[in-house]
Amino acid sequence: MSVADDALREIDSLDAAPLDDVAAFICQFVTLTAFQADAIALWVAMTYISDRFSFAAYLLITSAEKRCGKSRLLEVLKLLVPRPLFTARISVAALVRSLDAEKRVLLLDEFDAAVRGDREIAEALRGALDAGFHCDGTHTITVGKDFKVKQFRVYGPKAIATIRDLPDTVADRGIPIVMERKATGERVRRLRERYVKEPAAALRQRLEAWTNGVADEAAVAEPDLPDELDDRAQDIVEPLVAIADCAGGDWPQQARTALRTLFQAKADTSRTTILLRDIRGVFVEMDAQRIPSAYLVGRLTSIESSPWGNPQNPLNVHQLAKMLAPFSIAPHVKRDGKKTFRGYERAQFERVWERYLSGPQADRNNVTKPTTTDFVTVNEPLQDDAPLQAVKRNKLGPDDVCNAVTVSHGLDDDEEINLLSYAVRWLSLPAPKSPE
Repeated sequence: MSVADDALREIDSLDAAPLDDVAAFICQFVTLTAFQADAIALWVAMTYISDRFSFAAYLLITSAEKRCGKSRLLEVLKLLVPRPLFTARISVAALVRSLDAEKRVLLLDEFDAAVRGDREIAEALRGALDAGFHCDGTHTITVGKDFKVKQFRVYGPKAIATIRDLPDTVADRGIPIVMERKATGERVRRLRERYVKEPAAALRQRLEAWTNGVADEAAVAEPDLPDELDDRAQDIVEPLVAIADCAGGDWPQQARTALRTLFQAKADTSRTTILLRDIRGVFVEMDAQRIPSAYLVGRLTSIESSPWGNPQNPLNVHQLAKMLAPFSIAPHVKRDGKKTFRGYERAQFERVWERYLSGPQADRNNVTKPTTTDFVTVNEPLQDDAPLQAVKRNKLGPDDVCNAVTVSHGLDDDEEINLLSYAVRWLSLPAPKSPE
């Protein structure tokens, strides 16, 4: 039996909705989790009727390294979506014309390489992708010898593959699909298009007929969306959930579970969000209401999983204040005898944490504690059964506190720092015993 006959047999043997067939077809050639396969199948169906929705979700296909199947997934999607535009590099002018006139479904490979060159071109490409998420999205360029300004409609579903992270604004417009290399023992079929074009064409016909039949229902649906998702994520998933509800069977529950799982695994990697999350972790860990600026910087730079301790550009108190300024958070001046110190109060962050950080207010799995009395040594996750004040504050000595803050953190050169007495007052840390 030929590969084409085998593929057709597998599709025809499935008596469920076309969505099951799409997921089964894709998984013949790419290693995916069940959640990823479900989400991608829904996205493929959405590409046929995306003009009926206000938002067109992107597939954001990333991996930590090469050879994880990103390009292969795009090659499979090219066989399934209508009017595919599969490319690894495209000018902004060509992109906007293709999207405006031909309503192409963009399958953009190696996005990291496309934006690595000319910064102006990279920003223009990012702008076009940002605008294309909304049904009214347009991109403006000049055309002709007289440089006439013209707007092009760039709305439509897009799949973008890249190594590592996408720009924040693009990453905020799609479904995260994080791919990994096949493990030993995992097997997929080689994609030989000459054998699979026929079953793929048959599947496309079924998809087009089915989606056209449910388009009116899906377009006006107001499905229940996972409460765990923020507003933007709900905009992204709403068309997919509506399509899943139209499919019936297990798909309504499968879709919500898959999308919830994929988005909950997605970390917000913007530096400001990481900063807010890390500051919250320090306040929770220290069980403090107020923390001096230099002391807070010392704790932040000791977090190995965050970027603040980069030897080439370590965070300092001035950078910290600048990053927090857009949130209307500024250090307060406090006096300790003849010296004054700047610091932050927990109450300043409460509103910002609530608005910008998803998840529990005190996510203890994201809090770290020192494994010794030194503030800046090896850290380990705080266990669920450990108290929030697990940091051993009563075992800190004068050197331990000062070691965390006397390295260069942007303080004036002529300012002598001894935060121990101030930390005792402000953080309510127990004072160290005097030496015998």
